[in-house]
Amino acid sequence: MNKKLLIMVLSVGILAAGVFGTTKIFAEDSSQYPHDLFIQRLVDKFGLNKDDVTKVFEEEHVARQEEMKKRFNDRLTQAVTEGKLTDEQKQKIIVKHEEMQQSREQNMNSWQTISWEERQSVMESKREEMKKWADENSIDMQYLMGIGNGGGMGRRGHMGQ
Repeated sequence: MNKKLLIMVLSVGILAAGVFGTTKIFAEDSSQYPHDLFIQRLVDKFGLNKDDVTKVFEEEHVARQEEMKKRFNDRLTQAVTEGKLTDEQKQKIIVKHEEMQQSREQNMNSWQTISWEERQSVMESKREEMKKWADENSIDMQYLMGIGNGGGMGRRGHMGQ
């Protein structure tokens, strides 16, 4: 197989997985995440090794997470430099961000099984919880809005808490 074509296909696949996140875009098997189904399609169509394709997706995912974490930290550092946040507030935001990330990862599967209305209710509760936390720490909500799609769950089912 032409290596340039394979690289192009994998690149498009990684981009598609990044764009669609954990959205249910494949109706034929709602028990899997789209990236799992996409990986299987690449494996089937091009006769690739599933472990190799999965490894590429995982490496890309980790790289993107690290880049987002760096940009988030840079924005907070800039806010401290500009006097909009204290270093103590920045550290609290970072800790809260990590808590939210862990919660999101732990609850990812459960979000796939609840209705849109249930999600809306949980999201509203999480938003109120975050607003209260921000008020208690004298932190403007704009510094939390970069956390996980606005601190809630977007149309695609991404959970920010």
